[in-house]
Amino acid sequence: MNNAARDDASIEELDFGGSARGANFDDFLEDDDESPRNGGRAGNGKRRSPGKIAFIIVLVIALLAGSGVGGYWLWENRLRPITVSVNGAVTRTHINVSIDDLMNDNDSFGTKPGNLLSVSNKVLDANGGGKQAVVVNGATVKASDWQNTRLQPDAVVTVTNGKDTVEKHTVKRETIAHKGPSLDSVNLMGGGAIQYVESPGRDGYSEKWTGEISKETVDKGVVKKPEDFKVTTKTPQPKDGKKYIALTFDDGPSEYTAQYQQILKEKGVKATFFNLSEEAANYGEQEKSLAEDGHEIASHSVSHKYLPKLSRDELRNEIGKSFGVIEKNSGQSCRMFRSPYGAFTAQQWLDSYDIISSNVLWTIDTEDWKRPGADKIKSTVLSQAGNGSIVLMHDGGGDRSQDVEALPGIIDGLKAEGFTFVTVSEMIRLDGTFPEWVANNQPAK
Repeated sequence: MNNAARDDASIEELDFGGSARGANFDDFLEDDDESPRNGGRAGNGKRRSPGKIAFIIVLVIALLAGSGVGGYWLWENRLRPITVSVNGAVTRTHINVSIDDLMNDNDSFGTKPGNLLSVSNKVLDANGGGKQAVVVNGATVKASDWQNTRLQPDAVVTVTNGKDTVEKHTVKRETIAHKGPSLDSVNLMGGGAIQYVESPGRDGYSEKWTGEISKETVDKGVVKKPEDFKVTTKTPQPKDGKKYIALTFDDGPSEYTAQYQQILKEKGVKATFFNLSEEAANYGEQEKSLAEDGHEIASHSVSHKYLPKLSRDELRNEIGKSFGVIEKNSGQSCRMFRSPYGAFTAQQWLDSYDIISSNVLWTIDTEDWKRPGADKIKSTVLSQAGNGSIVLMHDGGGDRSQDVEALPGIIDGLKAEGFTFVTVSEMIRLDGTFPEWVANNQPAK
């Protein structure tokens, strides 16, 4: 066969006798066994496969159901209309709207960011300051969380103008020195029961600011005033409407300590014991027992010397060593102190302010050392007691049998007058106006 004949034959093979047509949906339903290729019926009379028909129906239903579920979710979680209150006015929006979108859709409700100011308070950018403040249901929402915070129906929103901010700037700081310890910085004329360091002394400073944008340099003057060293005195005055009193015992531990401890336990009262570490060396177990019962153990020095006659080093040894013995016996880390005879002048404060938290005196002196009788000791306390009173009695240093005899009546009489018994530290904390280091029985910081 020549080439022309082969070409004609090829053309004849491509002639579908008029059956060529575009594919339609019925082709996909045609049963394979009955197709013309398999000798089956051809043309308009062919049957559809039931399995394929079922598949198509299920597919259509699934698509319709999926679009319905998706549409429902979209409605419930993004499109459903809601109302919220913004600055007291009802605002219509949609469920789960972000604060960012709510602000953009409503022109920020008439609010605007703060100004960006130069270090001299000139406006550099009218909208370059802090973003508006947004509060949702009472909780402040940071600007960085606006896009992720979405609102629910009836949310209460408050939007206010942003705050002005100052441009970034460098700071040059100059120190203003404080006045350190001196005799003039110790004022004990108030006569209060608690002597303490009101201020350990802190430097102040002045500042000059230079703006990164404006390049202005402004002298801000004194930013923090210096705090000079100061020792002062006052008596605690709790102000919660109750009456408080502190019982204190000096010069122990002694042979009388166990008797005091038993009476206090029976009466449910806690007291403060200002002990001599010289005595505590002989009654270590007794001091430990007092602490275990919840009583406060503080220092009355090592050996009850008259402190104004001591040198600085002698004074610091007499006080400092006593704290070590107390801590060893009682486990209490305390820097509360009571000077023997109450003798503690401005010079003693200058020599020891860094090792004690306070020097505790008293407001009621029973003068029990005179041995006036148990009734006299009792009546002295009851007649002078007031809110914040600190009672001076003795545990050691002589015959204390009158104090032991008077103590039950003192406690019963004060309870009958509505007094609550506290330790000295508790009294200081109840007052609420003493520096933190005094309340925590630590040297000034």
